[in-house]
Amino acid sequence: MSVAKTICNFPACFRDGDPKIMKRVLRGGVLLLLSWLVGCAPLKQIEWKTSTDEIRIGPAYGDLDVSVLTKTTDPSQKPNIDVERSYAISPTGNRYSLRLQTNDYSEEWAKNHPTPWFARELYLVDPSRKNDAPGWVNGAWELNLFFTDPIARPPIHAEFRLYTYWWFFLFERPF
Repeated sequence: MSVAKTICNFPACFRDGDPKIMKRVLRGGVLLLLSWLVGCAPLKQIEWKTSTDEIRIGPAYGDLDVSVLTKTTDPSQKPNIDVERSYAISPTGNRYSLRLQTNDYSEEWAKNHPTPWFARELYLVDPSRKNDAPGWVNGAWELNLFFTDPIARPPIHAEFRLYTYWWFFLFERPF
């Protein structure tokens, strides 16, 4: 069948279930879907279940960025997170220890702009194997942070839901 005949008789060919036409339509649909998915970007989001007055949690690649409110802007008087007692509970109920890393960007910024917040990057550690766990997966999490001196502060219990939002540039509206 020639191209012109195929184009002119497309509804009839489609209605009759011509296998060649059906394959072409299916391939075209799959290619269209794949071309749309290429432009999608996964973005991690957090939905809070508890008060956010003392803690801010932001998703990152492989870790969580956590900022904690303190009573002072003096860096030497800010408490430290106690990694021996602090832990996270995953959506499946597994308890993980935490590994901390300083957030270099916020530390550099805080040198010139005093702030009562201090920031750390939190990584999950599997306590049975003593190595890094796969990471923060989607679902409802619990985070319990305990602190050490120089100034003691009460522990923080936070509950949040981590999920992935698929962003696509064509769905953005201009404001």
